[in-house]
Amino acid sequence: MYVVFGVTSGMSSIPFEGKYKEPNDIRDVHVSGAPRINHVLHSFVITGNRDDLVVWSFDIPGYETHIYSDIKERATLMLCPRIDNSTYLLPDVSLVDELNSMLYGNARVAVYFVKPLDKSFVSSALKATVNAARALINQWVINLFRSRGLATTRLMDILSGASEDLIRSADLWSRRGFTEEVGPVYAMVDYVKSSMEVKRSRSRRAGKG
Repeated sequence: MYVVFGVTSGMSSIPFEGKYKEPNDIRDVHVSGAPRINHVLHSFVITGNRDDLVVWSFDIPGYETHIYSDIKERATLMLCPRIDNSTYLLPDVSLVDELNSMLYGNARVAVYFVKPLDKSFVSSALKATVNAARALINQWVINLFRSRGLATTRLMDILSGASEDLIRSADLWSRRGFTEEVGPVYAMVDYVKSSMEVKRSRSRRAGKG
């Protein structure tokens, strides 16, 4: 069996699953007996093996736009490529609970353990995620150098936590053979550490003045 995802909004589930979705089913992913691959759809083989990659998808009753934004940022820092607004590719099952914890109790979640049919798609999506993480980090560093007082403390905490997430997930992807794609992450974290040290040094000098 295959899990099919991508730009499926507005598409009937019948061509994929041979039936309509039930009210409590996840809308944006489909389980199909045949792969569907084109410029907007992607298919992974469902293995059921917890040691494989993870497709994580969710539905939230109502329209809670801030949750989608919060999850997008968190998933980016965990280097989990975003397939659509509610579907992400995770390098390891250990990250599932962290994303689940951001959802309300009435949210619905689907988790599939998978292998890609097209490794180049994973490579491209992962590179794009690394670039998105770099943009977030760069903006926070800029804000850090402009900050004072409690704002500085808050940004230091954000950057420290982000660095830990990035390193952990980069290591997970490296073990799966995507070392080149996550290579820039290690330099990114070194940049964060050096920037934080510069900020601390400046703050100490300002305090003595």
